[in-house]
Amino acid sequence: FLFKLAPEKNDNLELVEADLLNKESWITATKGCDYVFHVASPVLFGNVTEDQIVKPAVEGTISVLEASIQNGIKKVIITSSIAATCYGNFDKIVTEEDWSIESACGPYEISKLRAEKAAWDIWHKNPGKIEMAVINPGLNLGPRHGVNPGGQYEDLIGKVMLNKFPRLPRIGFALVDVRDVALAHIKALENPNSNGQRYILVAETCWFVDMARILKNEFAQHGYKV
Repeated sequence: FLFKLAPEKNDNLELVEADLLNKESWITATKGCDYVFHVASPVLFGNVTEDQIVKPAVEGTISVLEASIQNGIKKVIITSSIAATCYGNFDKIVTEEDWSIESACGPYEISKLRAEKAAWDIWHKNPGKIEMAVINPGLNLGPRHGVNPGGQYEDLIGKVMLNKFPRLPRIGFALVDVRDVALAHIKALENPNSNGQRYILVAETCWFVDMARILKNEFAQHGYKV
């Protein structure tokens, strides 16, 4: 599906295989590049172990940055998450200065927290060798390419639309449009002042029941019984 996004650019798109737990694969993948977007990290919830989610997130981030430095990459944009900023800090307004408190985190939040801290540690230890900015989005929602589910949160919305929940829990989500997240990555890459900066991306916070009302108003006309 990547080749279908912009057929006129296919000659300029090369796919290479890489593994978050294979350092050498990132040296090969980043060779000859000027810039790197590190956007992939395991998204797993429920009964998961640190080896399943924390280890690949942290080691993958370290490998990408070390390979980028080795290959002379000019700038790396890291996709982190508000999961690295707000857990344990729900009693205050969270800014880019804040870090989640690990004891308040689950495995996924720990993976994002440790991975981003590892990235900043490498950046600080290699002054002047590489530029880096970090994007911390909330829950990404919006149009997607292809037919594969966009993750367990998107599946959550699908279940609401298909009326598979007897009740809705009183939880809220910090939302952001996935197109704004993509644009923020480009802006951070192009902006010379973004080096060494974190950027929280949240448009609004929405209760689960309000999300259901929005879905009902939009999709009831198409036969969905939200």
